[in-house]
Amino acid sequence: MKLVYQAADLAEAETLKNLLNAHGIASHVFGEYTYTLPGANPLGFPTLWIEDDSWLTRAQSLLVEFARSQGEQQKRPPWICPMCKERHGGQFSDCWRCGTHHENE
Repeated sequence: MKLVYQAADLAEAETLKNLLNAHGIASHVFGEYTYTLPGANPLGFPTLWIEDDSWLTRAQSLLVEFARSQGEQQKRPPWICPMCKERHGGQFSDCWRCGTHHENE
């Protein structure tokens, strides 16, 4: 078993675990019970581990690719749905209210 990532919070750890698992890399989150609610001082941070050490390079590559895509999405400008006028952050491509797809540039 190999440590691949220390997450900022439990949501991030679970998201990345699901990403790795979706790509066939068995992974687990540890330390989920030492992390506290936002605003409190955590005793520790959740960590992400892979079962098979031979997948380390692929796992790291997927995590870097994911981080890069998140950074690019954060740079996109906010938008307003043309159908229902709901405001959205640039990282979203579909309206949560009516489902209209927005093509971010």
